[in-house]
Amino acid sequence: LGVTEVTNAQFARFVRETGYAIAPGCEVWPKGAVAFDKADWRDPGLGRVPRGDEPVACVSWNDAQAYLGWLSRRRYRPNAFGLHDMIGNVWEWTQDCYVAPYPAAPLDGRAVEVADCERRTVRGGSWITRPDRNRVSFRGRDPADARFFMFGFRVARDLSPAEARRSRR
Repeated sequence: LGVTEVTNAQFARFVRETGYAIAPGCEVWPKGAVAFDKADWRDPGLGRVPRGDEPVACVSWNDAQAYLGWLSRRRYRPNAFGLHDMIGNVWEWTQDCYVAPYPAAPLDGRAVEVADCERRTVRGGSWITRPDRNRVSFRGRDPADARFFMFGFRVARDLSPAEARRSRR
């Protein structure tokens, strides 16, 4: 699991190195605070330029998948499992398809996937979320192409047995 959510600086590096293009458009609350077609990950409607160390927002699940594809081709040392910002910065896209009622999750840690998934799950809440939704067990649900000023993502990957042993040291 990534030590932090993916930051603006990390996402900017991905965009710079790949030429990945995100069409303008991000829903900012309150509605109309920033025109939908003017907001994007570089300007998510904060009233200021986002810092490089803040979590990237205004990214869709599809954008997160493009980032993960790029990241999977790179090599990073394993982290020490010192996780940060698990709840309350930005909602984090997950691989899970949103299914109601809550399905029995696979015991091996795989994501919940169904054919023709209409909505993906977001978790963790954001800085603007009601307290009853800022908890680990709450799941949001949105279309994979949705971009909101409070949506970001975190990277998780499987460790090889050797990497897992090294990370415990």
